[in-house]
Amino acid sequence: MALEIIIGASHEYAMDWWALGVLRYEMLYRRTPFEWKNRKETFHKILATQLESIGKPDSLTDLIEKLLEKDPTCRLEYWEGAFEIKEHEFFRGLKWDLLTEALRSLILHEFMDLFILDYWAQIIFLAGA
Repeated sequence: MALEIIIGASHEYAMDWWALGVLRYEMLYRRTPFEWKNRKETFHKILATQLESIGKPDSLTDLIEKLLEKDPTCRLEYWEGAFEIKEHEFFRGLKWDLLTEALRSLILHEFMDLFILDYWAQIIFLAGA
């Protein structure tokens, strides 16, 4: 849970990027970054402790640390939005426009597969009627 939620402050997209940081942390370390014995202690840990990074720093750990910045105005994306995240070293070389094309193509193929399946199901049903 983002710090903004715990303290009851207003929040916007920065909270979503915090959630992405938590997800990336969990994928990397196989545990949550701030989990403790109970909910109250977990909230205290989010508010009062520094993020624990394990191992050698690299572009992924840098990205996670910048997404899990406690001050939303200092969090990666605050000034330039998603553009700032896309420009981070971790994503260097990723062709974002090709990613969206691949997703569109995948969705279209799945739709066409369902359409064809439905078409043949109707033909078989009508033939048996």
